[in-house]
Amino acid sequence: VLVVLLMALFFFREKKETVSVTRALVARQTALAISGKEEIEKNENHIFPGEDSEIWYVPYAEYLYNRGIWTEEEIPADRATMSAAFTRKELLNMAERLGFEETFEFSREGNEKEALEKEDWSRFYGLLLEKWDTEGAVKEEELLLIGTPNNLEEAGPWEAYTDKGIYSFEGLSLDSMVDKCLLVKVRDMEILDVEKIVSDDVIYENVWLDSYSKGELKVYLYGAWRSFYAGELNSDCSQTVADLHLNGGTLLEIALKKEVIRGKLQAVLETELEIEGYGKIPLSENFHIYQIFGAFEEL
Repeated sequence: VLVVLLMALFFFREKKETVSVTRALVARQTALAISGKEEIEKNENHIFPGEDSEIWYVPYAEYLYNRGIWTEEEIPADRATMSAAFTRKELLNMAERLGFEETFEFSREGNEKEALEKEDWSRFYGLLLEKWDTEGAVKEEELLLIGTPNNLEEAGPWEAYTDKGIYSFEGLSLDSMVDKCLLVKVRDMEILDVEKIVSDDVIYENVWLDSYSKGELKVYLYGAWRSFYAGELNSDCSQTVADLHLNGGTLLEIALKKEVIRGKLQAVLETELEIEGYGKIPLSENFHIYQIFGAFEEL
């Protein structure tokens, strides 16, 4: 009995660790490997029911149907199908229609009706980019993830605020990756996939500290307002610029930048400013311009 139980536990553990990929996400990643968002949204031949037209994956799936990369007979255009796992057989059919002549080898044995494992999809996606993204539109980028709609009031649906701007992350789950440095695949301002978490030890440079009250620090962080628990502080942290050091989402250190100079701005150069009475002052690579008189604004 003990042996049988151990075998059953092992089987279910192995089964649980298998990660698949949905047809909806496959549609988005495939379409964006081939074309830009603007071209994808030009589609006029609508296949999904009208009530589904606003669902995030619809433009990508319809792009694949209209180009003959998918067929409705094989993959019906409905919500249940799109939310279910992409299969091995569907990958092989799609590969053939995309012009792949060699048979794709899966990492593990299995039948064609089984769900495609994420590992195999990632490997195939690399081949897809080599064949179809000849201009290198899809790139790898390191981003500091500041927030998602789950923790930011400013963020719209599927908007990820980062140190390099606001990206769309349709179909991905990023909520648990806030305050981490990520290596991602992107096309324009679209996050296609997260390759890995580079680090959860991050520094937010030159952010604006708005106010401090009862242990909470209100911060303007690259386009979004965040609050961090800072505990008891010995210095006034209000209305100044600082670097914030976080590890595992916990604020460890605040490096205040309180030195101020005043003068007439005479020139703006590529890497420096020229101020009357001071000469040329180099710009930080990650500099920010804050308007702090009247209504606060980043310029």
